[in-house]
Amino acid sequence: IAPESPFDPQETVLEISEGWLGRNLYTSRVGVLIYDGQTAPAAEFSFARTFTPELAWRVELASAEFSPDEDIAPEQHEVRTAVNGGLSYSYRPGGLAVPYALLGAGVMHTAWADSSRTDLDVSFGAGFRMYLTKDIVLDAAYRGHVITVEGKGAELLNGVSLGVGMQLPKFYPSTAISSRGIYLAPFAAYQAFSPRFSIDVAPEAGMKLGWRMYERLTVEAEGSYLPL
Repeated sequence: IAPESPFDPQETVLEISEGWLGRNLYTSRVGVLIYDGQTAPAAEFSFARTFTPELAWRVELASAEFSPDEDIAPEQHEVRTAVNGGLSYSYRPGGLAVPYALLGAGVMHTAWADSSRTDLDVSFGAGFRMYLTKDIVLDAAYRGHVITVEGKGAELLNGVSLGVGMQLPKFYPSTAISSRGIYLAPFAAYQAFSPRFSIDVAPEAGMKLGWRMYERLTVEAEGSYLPL
């Protein structure tokens, strides 16, 4: 019997293969972070694992670079990096379009000029996932970051992003020594490069396609988006 298409009407997409329990969701997104009237390109990466049909725990990493006019305020150039953990709730999981909300806490590190600071970060947000197949999702998200700055009270940063996620079995990546074959993995990073003598950095997000030939040898091709 041919497998049922994930685009046909059905109660759940994930029941086609392995069900919801213990599934891993790796998502890379690019977008903008907004703070005090300024916008900055941002790269985000999240990992989530479900433990009930509606609830999942997740870890998220986001980084953005604010670059004002160097001639006006070069000292205000700053890089903000947030690491958060928390819970997410999905409404009617298993459908083709799944809205979700999340709440978490972590830290945000801000670096500028010759100094830096690390603040407590309480994050909240919402978004939706559109299942292109049973394992590949399009993710649109909003994130709010409330950071506590000593002597200044609380500050709010807003972020919007769009990206792609891969939903994989709970035992991926495999720890088997002899595992071989083709794999696909999203990624997000911050890339630094030097035009002449200054250093520039920019967020990056993309996808890797690899073929594991031997135990310690793989061949990879990758495509990414790098806003400059």
